[in-house]
Amino acid sequence: MREYEPLVSVIIPTRDRLEKLNQAIKSVLLQTWKNIEIIVVDDGSIDSVGLLLGGSFPCKVSFVRHKEPLGACAARNSGLMQAKGEYIAFLDDDDLWSPDKLKKQLELFKMSPGSKLGLVGCGFHYQVEGEIVDTQIPLQSKVPFEDLLLGNWIGGTSLPLIKKDVLEKVGNFDVYFQSCQDWDMWLRISREFDVGIVQEPLVTRVIHPVQISGDLERKIEGRKRLLCNYNDSLKVHPLAQTVHLRRLGTLELLFKNKNAACDYFYRALKVTRTDWRSWAGLILTVLPSSLRQRILVTFAVDRIGNYILYY
Repeated sequence: MREYEPLVSVIIPTRDRLEKLNQAIKSVLLQTWKNIEIIVVDDGSIDSVGLLLGGSFPCKVSFVRHKEPLGACAARNSGLMQAKGEYIAFLDDDDLWSPDKLKKQLELFKMSPGSKLGLVGCGFHYQVEGEIVDTQIPLQSKVPFEDLLLGNWIGGTSLPLIKKDVLEKVGNFDVYFQSCQDWDMWLRISREFDVGIVQEPLVTRVIHPVQISGDLERKIEGRKRLLCNYNDSLKVHPLAQTVHLRRLGTLELLFKNKNAACDYFYRALKVTRTDWRSWAGLILTVLPSSLRQRILVTFAVDRIGNYILYY
C-alpha cells in the first residue's frame, strides 16, 4: 500500500517581477515531494500574472489577483484562504528552493508524531548576482519562544513549513507590520507550538536592491510594532527587552535620528544598567556625524556582497 502523502500548499506573493516569479515556480515544481499545489497571489501587478503565465505551468498552479497592491502580508493571507493542503509553505517570488526542501522538512514532522511540532525551518544560502556568497545554518535544532524573543532565528517566510491548523489557530499575518511580519508570525506560533529546524541550507535567498530588509525606515517601524505587541513578554525577559531597545536605538542612529536613538539607549540601560553596547551607543551619539556613520555601517549592519541589510 502506498504511503500517505499529505498535500502541501505553496503560496507565492508577487508583484511586477515576472522573470523572478517564473524561476521561483520552477524551483517548486522541481521538488522531490510531488503532492503540492501552488497558489500565486498577484498583488496588483500592472499586467495580470495569471494571464501572462497561466498556460505555462501544469494545473497544480493557480492564480489569485488583487486589483490593487495590498502588500505581501495581505497576499499571503489571500493565499491561505485558497489553500487546501495539510501543510503550508510560503515562497517569496525572488527566492528559490532546493529540490528536497519540502521532503526533508516533512520527514522531520513524520519523525515527531503526536508532538506539538507546528513549524519546521531550515538553513539558507545568500545569492548575489548569481553567486552564493554566504550560508546561514541555525545552530539549534529547536527554537523556543524565549530564544525567538532575542532574534528571528528562523528567518524569512521562504524558509519554514507549517501545519495549516497551526496557522488557523494563531491567525493571519498582521498587515500593519511594515517589516518583521515574519518574526511576529514565528513568535505567535512558538508561543503555543514547538519549532524544529532542518540544519541544512534548503533555500536560496536572492539579494537585490529593492528589498524591505534593506529599507531602514520600514525596519524601524516593524521593530517598533514588535516591541509594542510583545511588551508583556519582553518585560518577563529583560535580556530580550534590552536587545530590542538597543537595536532600535542603533537603527534610529543609522537613520540619523539622534534624539530617538538616545531615548532607546537610555531605556535599554534602565532595564540592564551594565549593557555595554547601549553605553557604546550613547557614546556614538556625541561623535561627529560622518565618523558615527562610518562606525555604524562597519559594525552595526549585515553586509551581503556589496549590499547592506538592516536587521
